[in-house]
Amino acid sequence: MRRAPLLLAALAACAPNPAAPVKVMAVVPASSGAYGPREVDLTTVDSITALRGKVATLLGGAKIVLDPADPLLAQNGGNPTEEQYIAILLKDQGGSVRANYVSKKNDKDQPVLWPADFHSWNMVTLYFNFEQAFSYFQQVFDGRSTAELENPKVLYWATFLDRSSGTEVEVKDNALFFSPVKSFLVVPFDQLQKVPLAMNTGVIGHEYAHLVFSKKVFSGAAIPAPIASWSLEPFNVLKSIDEGFSDFHGWGLTCAALGPGCRPAFLSESLGEVEGAKRDISLPTKCMTAELRNAINTLQQPQFLSGNQYQLGTLFAASMYQAAQKTGKVQVMQRALVASYDDDAPATPGFKQIINLNLQTQANFTLERAANTVVAHVTDPDLKRVLCNEFSDRLQLDCVAFPCDTMPDCPATSSKGTSCPVLPPENP
Repeated sequence: MRRAPLLLAALAACAPNPAAPVKVMAVVPASSGAYGPREVDLTTVDSITALRGKVATLLGGAKIVLDPADPLLAQNGGNPTEEQYIAILLKDQGGSVRANYVSKKNDKDQPVLWPADFHSWNMVTLYFNFEQAFSYFQQVFDGRSTAELENPKVLYWATFLDRSSGTEVEVKDNALFFSPVKSFLVVPFDQLQKVPLAMNTGVIGHEYAHLVFSKKVFSGAAIPAPIASWSLEPFNVLKSIDEGFSDFHGWGLTCAALGPGCRPAFLSESLGEVEGAKRDISLPTKCMTAELRNAINTLQQPQFLSGNQYQLGTLFAASMYQAAQKTGKVQVMQRALVASYDDDAPATPGFKQIINLNLQTQANFTLERAANTVVAHVTDPDLKRVLCNEFSDRLQLDCVAFPCDTMPDCPATSSKGTSCPVLPPENP
């Protein structure tokens, strides 16, 4: 079983392991936007040394192998159960991590734990970011239960080998929610030399939002049915909205967490300004292009997932961002978005209900249907109107005048926005 020495270095028997809340140093943004050490309280942790608690359990030494030629896939007649599939991918489940600390006194003469090595700093900050993400979604769900979001596994510094292309590639420079093993992964970094992804508040908010979407829309399935069976526009739109909604919530977490707040270009902090700008949802120039529109309609899963899902997702996120900012109703927009995930009311079905209803009729899941599902859950009339304007403009939807059959929940007062150039018809 592979273990990183620093990651699993044991604490001395006399080292502190106090009960929550625990004062500890973590790497978080300062008022200038630069990341640096700052005293925080971990309020949900059961073990500060193992970094295990209500919002996350960190595990080190895990190994995932994605191999379509794995003979174990022949189990159950070539149709392994979900539990079998997870076991096939997860070659090593990992074990408890151990963080190292030095106890010092702050200016109030209170004991504060200082991480003693890089992995301890990284893991403490990661756990803190999970606390922030959990707290954010508790506020967004506004009293509705978030119990199903508790106790996720975080496979820290995991080895992830991808053999799906025929050549083994070790995945690095990434942090992700990987639904096939129902866990978060933080893999080693290689090329990235800026803020580690585990320390980036917005990145963890984005990945945590994937967990929320998985739980609420797909009931936590390892491989949801539409992901396995849909193709072309329905699949491409579904994958894209998951990315876009997660970017929107990632930005939302930067507003709610410690630090300067509201950083729509939070990816720049880790990926650099050029890459970060591609997903900056605040830029008014985020518009559909003829090339992206063609990709949505014509590319199958592997080709579309080469980056188009982020481009399209950004357009959804930018539409919601602009509508929320123009009306000053950010929290209303956040709550409407999560309300759209799962709603069994016949008049306003959520994504879960619409997807399940159309598993065999995927053509019904279109850009317009996805946008309208969000709009249907906006209760504020002004925000609803502006959101319709933004969606129709940035996504180049077929609603050029309202009321519109394909977006029936948009009010007649809506009008196509003017931020984006009008694209020529697809089939002139």
